[in-house]
Amino acid sequence: MSDGDRRPGSRTVHPALVRAVERTGQGGLAAALAHHVARRADPGGPGRHSRQARLGTGLAAVGPDRAGPPGGTHHAAHHRCRRGRGGVQQRGQLPRCGAGDPERRRLAGRAGWFERGAQLLGNSRAHPLRPLDGAHREPAVTTTAPPHRLWDLVLWRAERTPGRILLSDDRGAAMTAAGLRDAAERVGAGLAALGVREGSRVMWQLPTTLECVVLSVALARLGAVQNPVITVLREAELRALDEQFAPEFAVVPTRWRGFEHAAAVRSVAGSRARVIPCDHNESTELALPQGDPADLPSPPASDAPRWVYVTSGSTARPKGVLHTDASVFASSNAMVDQFGAGEDDVFPMAYPFAHIGGMAWLVTTLRVGSRLVLLDNFDPARTPVTMAEHGATILGSATPFFQAYLAAQRKHGAERLFPGLRLCMGGGAAVSPDLDEIVRRTLGGDGVVNGYGLTEFPIAGFPRRTDAAGKARSSWLPGPGVEVRIAGADGRDLPAGSSGELRLRGPQRFAGYLDHELDATAIDEQGYVRTGDLAVVDEHGLVTITGRLKEIVVRGGENISVAEIEAVLSTHPAIADIAVIGLPDPRLGETCCAVVVPADGLPPPTLDDVRAHCRDAGMARYKTPERVRTLASIPRNSMGKIQRQQVRAAIADGDTVPDGRR
Repeated sequence: MSDGDRRPGSRTVHPALVRAVERTGQGGLAAALAHHVARRADPGGPGRHSRQARLGTGLAAVGPDRAGPPGGTHHAAHHRCRRGRGGVQQRGQLPRCGAGDPERRRLAGRAGWFERGAQLLGNSRAHPLRPLDGAHREPAVTTTAPPHRLWDLVLWRAERTPGRILLSDDRGAAMTAAGLRDAAERVGAGLAALGVREGSRVMWQLPTTLECVVLSVALARLGAVQNPVITVLREAELRALDEQFAPEFAVVPTRWRGFEHAAAVRSVAGSRARVIPCDHNESTELALPQGDPADLPSPPASDAPRWVYVTSGSTARPKGVLHTDASVFASSNAMVDQFGAGEDDVFPMAYPFAHIGGMAWLVTTLRVGSRLVLLDNFDPARTPVTMAEHGATILGSATPFFQAYLAAQRKHGAERLFPGLRLCMGGGAAVSPDLDEIVRRTLGGDGVVNGYGLTEFPIAGFPRRTDAAGKARSSWLPGPGVEVRIAGADGRDLPAGSSGELRLRGPQRFAGYLDHELDATAIDEQGYVRTGDLAVVDEHGLVTITGRLKEIVVRGGENISVAEIEAVLSTHPAIADIAVIGLPDPRLGETCCAVVVPADGLPPPTLDDVRAHCRDAGMARYKTPERVRTLASIPRNSMGKIQRQQVRAAIADGDTVPDGRR
């Protein structure tokens, strides 16, 4: 968020203060201090408080420790309780409203609410509606081990450490474990009032904010089928997804960073999908529907596939990848057991929460009690400083981010910018061999630990943090329950040290695609996921990726289908033939290069020509080529398949010129 977006006089609650108070276990004291800071930020009155002061302190105080009579809800920010705005008793004692007080219900909406019920894979038994408070609250989950269902996991964490702050953002808002539970119930009730039911199909396309986290938990509480979509996808991708998922509801910003999201959804889905706007920049409260949790139906009884994540993979058509709560939970196993995430960790998330990695981090946070800092944008100059202010102990998650952290440290000087840094987590693509050493020397900690995973099989494993040679090769060890096999062209197992297709089996394996016809080619007869990557496994079980069968480009951690780009550029009148390849890039890992054969009698297209053509076709900007080269012909085999290695060799031999000019 730019400085221009902040209102005059607004201040955040310093993360160090929140952490120090939180360690005392006194949720009420934490809320009182937060309220004190908010009042100092705007002595003129609560009516002019910014989102940072009003939402931040309020959410941090929602449901910290449920002391006192049933139904009591602490609220530090501008709590009226029939006494007008801003009343706070002496010595930080917060006013309390009764369970039946209508003002309590209004204030409850600050923490969030969203729900729905419908039916996805079968009907659930109808239950009488139960009031939220006292003996009628949903029974607490009291097991020692964390449960595998997301909603049960939220209840489990809220019972264990209700006052622990799990979520914060760059606007100064924060949410405790109990606050997340309460917010999700209220948002769930609000969505249910709009017609969302168990099994309702809900697409959401939101930036990485508190809203998207609360929304995802609320939908899980209701048992809705949710389809998270990253904000950079445009009409072309939305249309392909719409044909598969056919959402009944879409939660999107009206406008975000210059793009009309609500209009795009309406142009694609028409009147079938009800658009629910989520414009958090225009509100001092959570920008989600509100409702009374007493109206919630019972949580779903079964763990059906209710998560639909998006991947382009190696095809031109985006695919819907089905997951259950259990498979999403399992994606955190390696984070806890190998990566070593713990309760003292703070992870700033500057990549889209809509990726399955976002939910893997949320589940990890719920399991161990760490903290997520949600950042809706990454600015290479400002964001690293914001992360440092929040006390980051883990940084992620791809080469462009690591380069920004290194640049920020050099600008900061000799003193450590991230004094509490333990390590950097990589993923999405291999990192350069020397990056681990550079990060260790410059930023401190254990360097870069690069994991492996894909949407169909998230977070399969990490390397040992002490294995410098393995980290330099981006090698990794399988996580808990993960089975690895290396298959030859005939599908048979290959011996250790042989290169073949990497196949994976384990608890985080996806449940199939929305288009079930694709399942047979993605999962082999033994139940292993065919990753499309070439790999070698040594005698110690260390997996090293050696190449890709899939024809994708991994740009800044995002998978880009070359087939999709080729299909669009093949319609350009100045292009007779086209091949798209990935070329190494020191900042992004790879970028797309369009290798074109000019049409007879026409000049070769320039980079601007190519990018404009992709933009006019509705393609997301990050997918558009960033380099153009020309060839007299595209190397192909007897079956007409592009020989990309030969294309790369021609590029390396200098047979082409940048930007399509000879």
